[in-house]
Amino acid sequence: MMSVLIQACCGPCSLAIDGKYFFNGDNFDSKREYDKRLCAMLAVSDGTVVEQYNPRVFKDCGECIKYRLARCAQYARENGFDAFTTTLTVSPHKDTTMVNNIGQIVAAEQGITFIEHNLKKSDGFKHTVNRSKELWLYRQNYCGCARSMRQ
Repeated sequence: MMSVLIQACCGPCSLAIDGKYFFNGDNFDSKREYDKRLCAMLAVSDGTVVEQYNPRVFKDCGECIKYRLARCAQYARENGFDAFTTTLTVSPHKDTTMVNNIGQIVAAEQGITFIEHNLKKSDGFKHTVNRSKELWLYRQNYCGCARSMRQ
């Protein structure tokens, strides 16, 4: 059986796929937002690998996604995982093709397999919304960066 590390930046989206998670939120606009999302993440997965908050500003979504996937891929490769993936494709606000393309680029650069998903299929987003309400999880209304909050 293949061991896969899953990049996730919030508890609700992680409800779309089961496994071992890698939580990083350097794109978040505040430590407070990081802490709220980390709390929700740990509520759904006690085995989550957590990167400490190290705030960064990215020029665009593609740069941010690439950074986050690269951090996950690096950890996965260095810690014996066979592959990595992400929960980012569950969001209706993320371009699935772009996320998967970036994942493939990162995989080639890091020398590890990326598993493509479209977690929006089969009402994946609706499932995560309903399930997170049942669990009383914090659900954010923006990706985390200051730019997305203004939009």
